[in-house]
Amino acid sequence: MLGRCTFEKDEYRAPKASFTAERHVWLTRLNNLRIVIDGTTRGLDETERRLALPMPYKQAGDFTYKQLRAALVKAGLLPESFKFAGLNYPAGKQLDEAKPKDPETEKLVKLPAWQELRKTLTAAGLETEWEGMAGAATGGELQPGKEDGYSHHN
Repeated sequence: MLGRCTFEKDEYRAPKASFTAERHVWLTRLNNLRIVIDGTTRGLDETERRLALPMPYKQAGDFTYKQLRAALVKAGLLPESFKFAGLNYPAGKQLDEAKPKDPETEKLVKLPAWQELRKTLTAAGLETEWEGMAGAATGGELQPGKEDGYSHHN
């Protein structure tokens, strides 16, 4: 079901359950994400962003701050001590609690339409087709010997 556009009454608005809408949300979150290192707040640099960009598409379920942290630290791009700006980390008396809640378990992005399409095609035995679509949709990494910029899965 699609509603009409608020501004263009004769046009339908874009569906929220689409690759482009979910991609827009993820790119916006990624570009607005700020980290704090030794008291200095900054956005992700190009290398960090390039590592993070495909991550939510490679898994089933929500993508969390904790998953992004693990990847950035494992790749040696950021120190273990960095924090995400805007998250409510426990401090003071909260640290004395039996088990303070880790704010990094919160979801950074959710891609329900993408996950549903992946699940449906995989269940129908169309894994190869799914991998081709996913690689093309996310601008798969250029593989050696591949000149078109898409990842081809055989």
